[in-house]
Amino acid sequence: MDSNLPDNQRINWTHSKNLQTPGAPPPYTGDGYGGQSLSNDDMIRASNSIPCALFEANELQEGIYGMPNYSPQYYQWYAARMQKYRDPQANPLGLPFRDFGTYGGDANYNGDPWNFQVPGGGDTSPTDPVFKQKISSIDAARQSCNYFFPLAGLEAMGVGAIIKHYADQPDYASRYYNKAFAAEVMAKGINDTPAGIPPSQLIYLDWGKVEGLGVENGSLHNGYYFTRSVSNLGVVKTDRHPQVDYDWQVGNIFGVGFCRTIGYIIFDERSVNDQFGTNPNEVKARDPDTSPTTWQWQPTTPGTPAPITPAGYPTEPCRWHDAGFEAAYYYFQCSRTEGAPWQYCRYQFKASGEWVEPETDGTTILEHAAAFDGPYGTGPSARRGRPDAMFRIKDNAVDVWVFDPSRGKNSYETIILNPTPNVLIEVNLQGSKLALFNTVEFFF
Repeated sequence: MDSNLPDNQRINWTHSKNLQTPGAPPPYTGDGYGGQSLSNDDMIRASNSIPCALFEANELQEGIYGMPNYSPQYYQWYAARMQKYRDPQANPLGLPFRDFGTYGGDANYNGDPWNFQVPGGGDTSPTDPVFKQKISSIDAARQSCNYFFPLAGLEAMGVGAIIKHYADQPDYASRYYNKAFAAEVMAKGINDTPAGIPPSQLIYLDWGKVEGLGVENGSLHNGYYFTRSVSNLGVVKTDRHPQVDYDWQVGNIFGVGFCRTIGYIIFDERSVNDQFGTNPNEVKARDPDTSPTTWQWQPTTPGTPAPITPAGYPTEPCRWHDAGFEAAYYYFQCSRTEGAPWQYCRYQFKASGEWVEPETDGTTILEHAAAFDGPYGTGPSARRGRPDAMFRIKDNAVDVWVFDPSRGKNSYETIILNPTPNVLIEVNLQGSKLALFNTVEFFF
Protein backbone atom coordinates (compact mmCIF):
# COMPACT_ATOMS: atom_id res chain seq x y z
CA MET A 1 0.00 0.00 0.00
CA ASP A 2 1.05 3.63 -0.43
CA SER A 3 2.13 4.11 3.17
CA ASN A 4 3.85 7.47 2.59
CA LEU A 5 0.72 9.22 1.32
CA PRO A 6 -2.01 10.98 3.32
CA ASP A 7 -5.19 9.00 3.87
CA ASN A 8 -7.19 10.87 1.22
CA GLN A 9 -4.62 9.93 -1.45
CA ARG A 10 -3.80 6.42 -0.29
CA ILE A 11 -4.95 3.20 -1.91
CA ASN A 12 -4.89 0.33 0.56
CA TRP A 13 -4.02 -3.13 -0.73
CA THR A 14 -4.19 -5.62 2.13
CA HIS A 15 -2.46 -9.02 2.05
CA SER A 16 -3.43 -11.80 4.41
CA LYS A 17 0.03 -11.47 5.98
CA ASN A 18 -1.10 -8.07 7.26
CA LEU A 19 -3.40 -9.93 9.66
CA GLN A 20 -0.32 -11.08 11.61
CA THR A 21 -0.49 -8.46 14.36
CA PRO A 22 1.01 -8.83 17.88
CA GLY A 23 -0.93 -11.47 19.77
CA ALA A 24 -2.38 -13.14 16.70
CA PRO A 25 -1.98 -16.93 16.44
CA PRO A 26 0.27 -18.34 13.75
CA PRO A 27 -1.27 -19.48 10.47
CA TYR A 28 -3.33 -22.61 10.85
CA THR A 29 -1.61 -25.63 9.30
CA GLY A 30 -4.17 -28.34 9.93
CA ASP A 31 -7.04 -29.50 7.77
CA GLY A 32 -8.57 -26.10 7.08
CA TYR A 33 -7.33 -22.69 5.98
CA GLY A 34 -4.54 -20.39 7.07
CA GLY A 35 -6.70 -17.81 8.86
CA GLN A 36 -8.86 -20.37 10.66
CA SER A 37 -7.51 -19.63 14.16
CA LEU A 38 -7.95 -15.84 13.94
CA SER A 39 -10.54 -14.45 16.34
CA ASN A 40 -12.79 -11.46 15.82
CA ASP A 41 -10.48 -9.48 18.13
CA ASP A 42 -7.52 -10.44 15.92
CA MET A 43 -9.38 -9.12 12.88
CA ILE A 44 -10.23 -5.88 14.67
CA ARG A 45 -6.60 -5.37 15.72
CA ALA A 46 -5.42 -5.99 12.16
CA SER A 47 -7.96 -3.51 10.83
CA ASN A 48 -6.96 -0.90 13.39
CA SER A 49 -3.33 -1.21 12.24
CA ILE A 50 -4.28 -0.11 8.72
CA PRO A 51 -5.41 3.50 8.14
CA CYS A 52 -8.44 4.57 6.16
CA ALA A 53 -7.91 5.37 2.51
CA LEU A 54 -9.42 6.84 -0.62
CA PHE A 55 -10.36 3.28 -1.54
CA GLU A 56 -9.10 -0.20 -0.78
CA ALA A 57 -9.05 -3.83 -1.87
CA ASN A 58 -7.34 -7.00 -0.72
CA GLU A 59 -6.13 -10.47 -1.48
CA LEU A 60 -7.28 -12.15 1.72
CA GLN A 61 -8.14 -15.40 -0.03
CA GLU A 62 -4.48 -16.30 -0.53
CA GLY A 63 -1.21 -16.11 1.38
CA ILE A 64 -0.26 -17.33 4.83
CA TYR A 65 -3.59 -16.39 6.44
CA GLY A 66 -5.67 -17.05 3.32
CA MET A 67 -9.35 -17.73 3.94
CA PRO A 68 -12.39 -18.69 1.85
CA ASN A 69 -15.18 -16.22 1.27
CA TYR A 70 -17.57 -18.19 3.49
CA SER A 71 -15.32 -18.06 6.56
CA PRO A 72 -16.34 -15.97 9.59
CA GLN A 73 -12.99 -14.18 9.51
CA TYR A 74 -13.66 -12.95 5.98
CA TYR A 75 -16.82 -11.15 7.02
CA GLN A 76 -15.32 -10.03 10.33
CA TRP A 77 -12.64 -8.21 8.35
CA TYR A 78 -15.15 -6.12 6.42
CA ALA A 79 -17.20 -5.46 9.54
CA ALA A 80 -14.06 -4.18 11.27
CA ARG A 81 -13.19 -1.97 8.31
CA MET A 82 -16.70 -0.49 8.22
CA GLN A 83 -16.53 0.28 11.93
CA LYS A 84 -13.16 2.00 11.50
CA TYR A 85 -14.54 4.28 8.80
CA ARG A 86 -17.49 5.18 11.06
CA ASP A 87 -15.18 6.17 13.93
CA PRO A 88 -14.35 9.92 13.67
CA GLN A 89 -11.16 9.42 15.65
CA ALA A 90 -9.91 6.67 13.34
CA ASN A 91 -11.20 8.48 10.26
CA PRO A 92 -10.85 12.22 10.99
CA LEU A 93 -11.19 13.12 7.30
CA GLY A 94 -14.57 11.42 7.13
CA LEU A 95 -13.57 9.30 4.15
CA PRO A 96 -16.36 7.07 2.82
CA PHE A 97 -16.02 3.30 3.06
CA ARG A 98 -15.01 2.26 -0.46
CA ASP A 99 -13.76 -1.31 -0.31
CA PHE A 100 -13.86 -3.31 -3.55
CA GLY A 101 -13.19 -6.61 -1.82
CA THR A 102 -10.89 -9.43 -2.89
CA TYR A 103 -9.33 -9.39 -6.32
CA GLY A 104 -10.31 -12.57 -8.09
CA GLY A 105 -12.54 -13.45 -5.17
CA ASP A 106 -15.03 -16.19 -5.92
CA ALA A 107 -17.91 -14.33 -4.30
CA ASN A 108 -18.67 -12.36 -7.46
CA TYR A 109 -19.19 -13.48 -11.05
CA ASN A 110 -15.81 -13.04 -12.69
CA GLY A 111 -16.16 -14.53 -16.17
CA ASP A 112 -14.14 -17.75 -16.11
CA PRO A 113 -13.52 -19.50 -19.45
CA TRP A 114 -16.88 -20.51 -20.92
CA ASN A 115 -16.31 -24.25 -20.63
CA PHE A 116 -15.18 -23.91 -17.00
CA GLN A 117 -18.64 -22.62 -16.07
CA VAL A 118 -20.68 -25.66 -17.12
CA PRO A 119 -20.67 -29.24 -15.84
CA GLY A 120 -18.44 -31.40 -17.97
CA GLY A 121 -16.83 -28.49 -19.79
CA GLY A 122 -16.77 -29.34 -23.46
CA ASP A 123 -17.25 -26.73 -26.16
CA THR A 124 -20.22 -24.87 -24.72
CA SER A 125 -20.87 -21.78 -26.83
CA PRO A 126 -21.09 -18.31 -25.27
CA THR A 127 -24.58 -18.12 -26.78
CA ASP A 128 -25.73 -21.18 -24.83
CA PRO A 129 -28.81 -20.54 -22.65
CA VAL A 130 -26.69 -21.05 -19.52
CA PHE A 131 -24.95 -17.73 -20.28
CA LYS A 132 -27.87 -15.87 -21.81
CA GLN A 133 -29.89 -16.62 -18.70
CA LYS A 134 -27.40 -14.73 -16.52
CA ILE A 135 -28.09 -11.45 -18.32
CA SER A 136 -31.82 -12.01 -18.98
CA SER A 137 -33.04 -10.07 -15.92
CA ILE A 138 -31.88 -8.35 -12.76
CA ASP A 139 -32.95 -11.33 -10.68
CA ALA A 140 -31.09 -13.76 -12.96
CA ALA A 141 -27.92 -11.68 -12.71
CA ARG A 142 -28.24 -11.69 -8.93
CA GLN A 143 -28.44 -15.48 -9.00
CA SER A 144 -25.06 -15.69 -10.76
CA CYS A 145 -22.96 -15.55 -7.56
CA ASN A 146 -23.16 -15.28 -3.77
CA TYR A 147 -22.07 -11.63 -3.80
CA PHE A 148 -25.78 -10.82 -4.01
CA PHE A 149 -26.99 -13.19 -1.26
CA PRO A 150 -29.59 -11.26 0.77
CA LEU A 151 -28.29 -10.20 4.20
CA ALA A 152 -25.27 -12.51 3.86
CA GLY A 153 -23.43 -11.37 0.74
CA LEU A 154 -20.75 -8.73 0.36
CA GLU A 155 -23.20 -6.40 -1.38
CA ALA A 156 -25.27 -6.26 1.81
CA MET A 157 -22.14 -5.12 3.70
CA GLY A 158 -21.46 -2.27 1.30
CA VAL A 159 -18.43 -4.01 -0.26
CA GLY A 160 -17.84 -3.60 -3.98
CA ALA A 161 -16.68 -6.09 -6.59
CA ILE A 162 -13.60 -6.45 -8.78
CA ILE A 163 -13.58 -7.86 -12.30
CA LYS A 164 -10.15 -9.47 -12.27
CA HIS A 165 -8.45 -10.33 -15.55
CA TYR A 166 -5.33 -12.46 -15.75
CA ALA A 167 -4.25 -13.89 -19.09
CA ASP A 168 -4.60 -17.53 -18.05
CA GLN A 169 -4.33 -19.44 -21.32
CA PRO A 170 -1.95 -19.35 -24.29
CA ASP A 171 -4.55 -17.88 -26.67
CA TYR A 172 -5.63 -15.31 -24.13
CA ALA A 173 -6.92 -12.62 -26.52
CA SER A 174 -10.54 -13.82 -26.63
CA ARG A 175 -10.78 -13.79 -22.83
CA TYR A 176 -11.72 -10.13 -23.30
CA TYR A 177 -15.28 -11.24 -24.05
CA ASN A 178 -15.53 -13.19 -20.77
CA LYS A 179 -14.54 -10.16 -18.72
CA ALA A 180 -16.76 -7.75 -20.64
CA PHE A 181 -19.69 -10.11 -20.08
CA ALA A 182 -18.85 -10.52 -16.39
CA ALA A 183 -18.86 -6.74 -15.92
CA GLU A 184 -22.27 -6.50 -17.60
CA VAL A 185 -23.72 -9.30 -15.44
CA MET A 186 -22.43 -7.72 -12.22
CA ALA A 187 -23.65 -4.25 -13.23
CA LYS A 188 -27.10 -5.62 -14.03
CA GLY A 189 -27.25 -7.41 -10.68
CA ILE A 190 -26.12 -4.34 -8.73
CA ASN A 191 -28.87 -2.38 -10.52
CA ASP A 192 -27.88 1.07 -9.22
CA THR A 193 -27.51 2.76 -12.60
CA PRO A 194 -29.18 2.64 -16.02
CA ALA A 195 -27.79 0.16 -18.55
CA GLY A 196 -24.55 1.46 -20.04
CA ILE A 197 -23.56 3.50 -16.97
CA PRO A 198 -21.32 1.51 -14.60
CA PRO A 199 -22.27 1.34 -10.90
CA SER A 200 -19.87 2.84 -8.39
CA GLN A 201 -19.35 -0.54 -6.68
CA LEU A 202 -17.77 -2.20 -9.72
CA ILE A 203 -14.12 -1.84 -10.76
CA TYR A 204 -11.61 -3.61 -13.01
CA LEU A 205 -8.16 -5.01 -12.31
CA ASP A 206 -5.74 -6.78 -14.61
CA TRP A 207 -2.11 -7.76 -14.73
CA GLY A 208 0.04 -7.28 -17.80
CA LYS A 209 1.39 -10.82 -17.60
CA VAL A 210 0.43 -14.42 -18.28
CA GLU A 211 -0.28 -16.71 -15.34
CA GLY A 212 -1.61 -20.22 -15.75
CA LEU A 213 -4.27 -21.16 -13.21
CA GLY A 214 -3.93 -24.55 -11.57
CA VAL A 215 -0.96 -26.88 -11.31
CA GLU A 216 -1.48 -28.21 -14.83
CA ASN A 217 -1.07 -24.73 -16.36
CA GLY A 218 2.05 -23.65 -14.49
CA SER A 219 4.12 -24.14 -17.63
CA LEU A 220 2.45 -21.05 -19.08
CA HIS A 221 4.66 -18.83 -16.96
CA ASN A 222 7.43 -20.92 -15.39
CA GLY A 223 10.96 -20.91 -16.75
CA TYR A 224 10.75 -17.78 -18.91
CA TYR A 225 13.72 -15.43 -18.71
CA PHE A 226 14.12 -11.83 -19.82
CA THR A 227 17.65 -11.25 -21.14
CA ARG A 228 19.19 -7.78 -21.24
CA SER A 229 22.67 -6.70 -22.26
CA VAL A 230 24.22 -4.31 -19.78
CA SER A 231 26.68 -2.15 -21.72
CA ASN A 232 29.56 -4.44 -22.70
CA LEU A 233 29.88 -5.83 -19.17
CA GLY A 234 27.56 -8.79 -19.53
CA VAL A 235 23.99 -10.00 -19.56
CA VAL A 236 21.38 -10.13 -16.80
CA LYS A 237 18.69 -12.81 -17.04
CA THR A 238 15.56 -12.67 -14.88
CA ASP A 239 12.88 -15.31 -14.44
CA ARG A 240 9.58 -13.48 -14.93
CA HIS A 241 6.10 -14.13 -16.21
CA PRO A 242 5.79 -13.45 -19.94
CA GLN A 243 3.91 -10.24 -20.68
CA VAL A 244 0.72 -9.82 -22.67
CA ASP A 245 0.52 -7.70 -25.81
CA TYR A 246 0.56 -4.05 -24.76
CA ASP A 247 -2.10 -2.77 -27.18
CA TRP A 248 -4.39 -5.66 -26.29
CA GLN A 249 -4.06 -4.72 -22.62
CA VAL A 250 -4.90 -1.07 -23.38
CA GLY A 251 -8.03 -2.22 -25.23
CA ASN A 252 -9.12 -4.37 -22.28
CA ILE A 253 -8.64 -1.61 -19.73
CA PHE A 254 -10.55 0.85 -21.89
CA GLY A 255 -13.37 -1.43 -23.06
CA VAL A 256 -13.95 -3.24 -19.77
CA GLY A 257 -12.39 -1.05 -17.09
CA PHE A 258 -13.49 2.40 -18.19
CA CYS A 259 -16.63 1.65 -20.23
CA ARG A 260 -18.17 -1.19 -18.20
CA THR A 261 -16.84 -0.47 -14.69
CA ILE A 262 -15.89 2.79 -12.98
CA GLY A 263 -12.17 2.44 -13.50
CA TYR A 264 -8.98 0.47 -13.26
CA ILE A 265 -6.87 -0.66 -10.31
CA ILE A 266 -3.23 -0.80 -11.36
CA PHE A 267 -1.77 -4.06 -10.13
CA ASP A 268 1.95 -3.32 -10.12
CA GLU A 269 5.15 -4.63 -8.59
CA ARG A 270 5.91 -2.98 -5.26
CA SER A 271 9.50 -4.15 -4.75
CA VAL A 272 12.11 -1.41 -5.22
CA ASN A 273 13.90 -3.82 -7.52
CA ASP A 274 10.97 -3.86 -9.95
CA GLN A 275 10.58 -0.12 -10.41
CA PHE A 276 11.74 2.09 -13.26
CA GLY A 277 15.42 3.03 -13.49
CA THR A 278 17.39 5.76 -15.23
CA ASN A 279 20.68 4.12 -16.20
CA PRO A 280 20.63 1.27 -18.77
CA ASN A 281 24.29 0.54 -18.01
CA GLU A 282 23.40 -0.53 -14.49
CA VAL A 283 21.00 -3.08 -13.00
CA LYS A 284 18.80 -3.41 -9.97
CA ALA A 285 19.50 -6.16 -7.50
CA ARG A 286 17.56 -9.37 -7.11
CA ASP A 287 14.54 -9.07 -4.85
CA PRO A 288 15.69 -10.74 -1.60
CA ASP A 289 12.27 -12.42 -1.30
CA THR A 290 12.83 -14.41 -4.50
CA SER A 291 14.94 -17.47 -5.28
CA PRO A 292 18.56 -16.84 -6.35
CA THR A 293 17.80 -18.72 -9.58
CA THR A 294 15.41 -15.95 -10.69
CA TRP A 295 18.25 -13.45 -11.20
CA GLN A 296 21.39 -14.48 -13.08
CA TRP A 297 24.38 -12.30 -13.93
CA GLN A 298 26.52 -13.58 -16.83
CA PRO A 299 29.59 -11.30 -17.20
CA THR A 300 31.48 -10.91 -20.47
CA THR A 301 34.72 -11.28 -18.51
CA PRO A 302 34.50 -13.94 -15.81
CA GLY A 303 34.58 -12.45 -12.35
CA THR A 304 33.21 -9.04 -13.33
CA PRO A 305 30.57 -8.06 -10.73
CA ALA A 306 27.14 -6.88 -11.79
CA PRO A 307 26.83 -3.05 -11.79
CA ILE A 308 24.06 -2.99 -9.18
CA THR A 309 22.75 0.46 -8.20
CA PRO A 310 19.35 1.93 -7.23
CA ALA A 311 19.38 3.84 -10.55
CA GLY A 312 19.80 0.69 -12.63
CA TYR A 313 17.21 -0.51 -15.08
CA PRO A 314 14.63 -2.89 -13.56
CA THR A 315 14.69 -6.65 -13.67
CA GLU A 316 12.23 -6.78 -16.60
CA PRO A 317 10.61 -4.41 -19.12
CA CYS A 318 8.00 -2.26 -17.38
CA ARG A 319 6.01 -0.81 -20.27
CA TRP A 320 2.87 -2.62 -19.15
CA HIS A 321 2.70 -0.13 -16.28
CA ASP A 322 1.76 2.49 -18.88
CA ALA A 323 -1.28 0.68 -20.27
CA GLY A 324 -3.74 2.04 -17.72
CA PHE A 325 -2.57 5.61 -18.23
CA GLU A 326 -2.87 5.31 -21.99
CA ALA A 327 -6.39 3.86 -21.69
CA ALA A 328 -7.31 6.69 -19.30
CA TYR A 329 -6.04 9.23 -21.83
CA TYR A 330 -8.33 7.77 -24.49
CA TYR A 331 -11.27 7.75 -22.11
CA PHE A 332 -10.64 11.40 -21.28
CA GLN A 333 -11.15 12.15 -24.97
CA CYS A 334 -14.76 11.06 -24.43
CA SER A 335 -15.48 13.69 -21.77
CA ARG A 336 -18.01 15.51 -24.00
CA THR A 337 -20.44 12.61 -23.60
CA GLU A 338 -19.76 11.92 -19.91
CA GLY A 339 -22.94 10.88 -18.10
CA ALA A 340 -24.56 9.32 -21.17
CA PRO A 341 -24.80 5.51 -21.39
CA TRP A 342 -22.54 3.41 -23.57
CA GLN A 343 -24.54 1.57 -26.23
CA TYR A 344 -23.53 -1.17 -28.63
CA CYS A 345 -22.69 0.16 -32.08
CA ARG A 346 -23.99 -1.14 -35.38
CA TYR A 347 -21.21 -1.88 -37.86
CA GLN A 348 -20.51 -3.49 -41.22
CA PHE A 349 -17.73 -5.71 -42.52
CA LYS A 350 -16.97 -3.81 -45.70
CA ALA A 351 -15.54 -6.81 -47.55
CA SER A 352 -18.70 -8.89 -47.18
CA GLY A 353 -21.27 -6.12 -46.79
CA GLU A 354 -22.62 -7.92 -43.71
CA TRP A 355 -24.07 -5.69 -41.00
CA VAL A 356 -23.74 -6.63 -37.32
CA GLU A 357 -26.80 -5.42 -35.44
CA PRO A 358 -26.77 -5.09 -31.62
CA GLU A 359 -29.06 -7.51 -29.83
CA THR A 360 -32.01 -6.14 -27.88
CA ASP A 361 -31.85 -8.66 -25.01
CA GLY A 362 -28.44 -7.73 -23.58
CA THR A 363 -26.55 -10.60 -25.24
CA THR A 364 -24.53 -8.66 -27.82
CA ILE A 365 -21.17 -9.43 -26.21
CA LEU A 366 -22.07 -13.15 -26.21
CA GLU A 367 -22.80 -13.00 -29.93
CA HIS A 368 -19.46 -11.24 -30.47
CA ALA A 369 -17.65 -13.98 -28.52
CA ALA A 370 -19.35 -16.81 -30.44
CA ALA A 371 -18.88 -15.33 -33.93
CA PHE A 372 -16.85 -17.04 -36.67
CA ASP A 373 -14.98 -19.96 -35.06
CA GLY A 374 -15.91 -19.02 -31.50
CA PRO A 375 -13.73 -19.43 -28.41
CA TYR A 376 -12.64 -22.98 -29.26
CA GLY A 377 -11.46 -22.40 -32.82
CA THR A 378 -8.08 -23.98 -33.61
CA GLY A 379 -5.59 -23.69 -36.39
CA PRO A 380 -3.68 -20.73 -37.81
CA SER A 381 -6.72 -19.27 -39.59
CA ALA A 382 -9.19 -19.67 -36.71
CA ARG A 383 -10.97 -16.50 -35.66
CA ARG A 384 -12.30 -16.48 -32.12
CA GLY A 385 -14.99 -13.82 -32.18
CA ARG A 386 -15.56 -10.45 -33.88
CA PRO A 387 -15.15 -6.73 -33.06
CA ASP A 388 -16.74 -5.14 -30.01
CA ALA A 389 -17.96 -1.60 -30.72
CA MET A 390 -19.75 0.95 -28.54
CA PHE A 391 -20.79 4.61 -28.66
CA ARG A 392 -22.13 7.41 -26.50
CA ILE A 393 -24.08 10.44 -27.66
CA LYS A 394 -24.82 13.66 -25.79
CA ASP A 395 -26.35 16.63 -27.58
CA ASN A 396 -24.65 16.30 -30.96
CA ALA A 397 -21.34 14.92 -29.62
CA VAL A 398 -20.66 11.27 -30.54
CA ASP A 399 -17.85 9.12 -29.14
CA VAL A 400 -17.44 5.70 -30.72
CA TRP A 401 -14.82 2.99 -30.33
CA VAL A 402 -14.10 -0.45 -31.71
CA PHE A 403 -11.76 -3.20 -30.50
CA ASP A 404 -11.25 -6.61 -32.10
CA PRO A 405 -9.49 -9.20 -29.90
CA SER A 406 -10.38 -11.93 -32.40
CA ARG A 407 -7.50 -10.98 -34.72
CA GLY A 408 -3.74 -10.62 -34.29
CA LYS A 409 -1.76 -7.40 -34.45
CA ASN A 410 -0.60 -7.98 -38.02
CA SER A 411 -4.17 -8.31 -39.29
CA TYR A 412 -6.27 -5.46 -40.71
CA GLU A 413 -9.93 -5.36 -41.71
CA THR A 414 -12.12 -2.50 -42.94
CA ILE A 415 -15.10 -1.84 -40.68
CA ILE A 416 -17.84 0.79 -41.20
CA LEU A 417 -19.17 2.08 -37.87
CA ASN A 418 -22.72 3.42 -37.83
CA PRO A 419 -23.48 4.64 -34.29
CA THR A 420 -26.30 6.99 -35.37
CA PRO A 421 -28.15 7.38 -38.67
CA ASN A 422 -26.13 10.46 -39.63
CA VAL A 423 -22.69 9.10 -38.69
CA LEU A 424 -20.68 6.61 -40.77
CA ILE A 425 -17.01 6.03 -39.99
CA GLU A 426 -14.84 3.76 -42.10
CA VAL A 427 -11.78 2.39 -40.30
CA ASN A 428 -9.01 0.04 -41.36
CA LEU A 429 -9.10 -1.74 -38.03
CA GLN A 430 -5.95 -3.35 -36.69
CA GLY A 431 -6.41 -6.54 -34.72
CA SER A 432 -6.29 -6.29 -30.91
CA LYS A 433 -5.78 -2.52 -31.01
CA LEU A 434 -8.32 0.07 -29.88
CA ALA A 435 -9.68 2.58 -32.40
CA LEU A 436 -11.50 5.62 -30.96
CA PHE A 437 -13.34 8.42 -32.76
CA ASN A 438 -14.66 11.63 -31.24
CA THR A 439 -17.06 13.18 -33.73
CA VAL A 440 -20.37 15.00 -34.00
CA GLU A 441 -23.78 14.20 -35.40
CA PHE A 442 -25.02 16.58 -38.06
CA PHE A 443 -28.73 17.27 -38.27
CA PHE A 444 -30.15 18.03 -41.69
